[in-house]
Amino acid sequence: MLGAVMFGHREMQKVIDGIIRLAEKAAKEPRDVKVDTYEDEAKALADIAEAALKEAYQIAEKAARHQRIETIRAPRPSRSWAMKKASFRKTSSQNCSRNWKAG
Repeated sequence: MLGAVMFGHREMQKVIDGIIRLAEKAAKEPRDVKVDTYEDEAKALADIAEAALKEAYQIAEKAARHQRIETIRAPRPSRSWAMKKASFRKTSSQNCSRNWKAG
């Protein structure tokens, strides 16, 4: 039993040595990477939502609190987007009813 373990260990060492040689061959010098911290965006977001979220977290009732938080977090679609959406729904429903009558 010990012989099998020793054999496995020796054979794995060959594989590990091969991995190390490959890593040394393919290695590159580390380079500097600029990391964006988004400080300005974080500040703008805090200015917009911080007071409203603090107020929302004061609500004791869980359902009402979650509903208020969702209204704060929800994106505000532009008026043109809402109009396009309504137009699409109207057109889609007209096409469906036309297809239903034709079929």
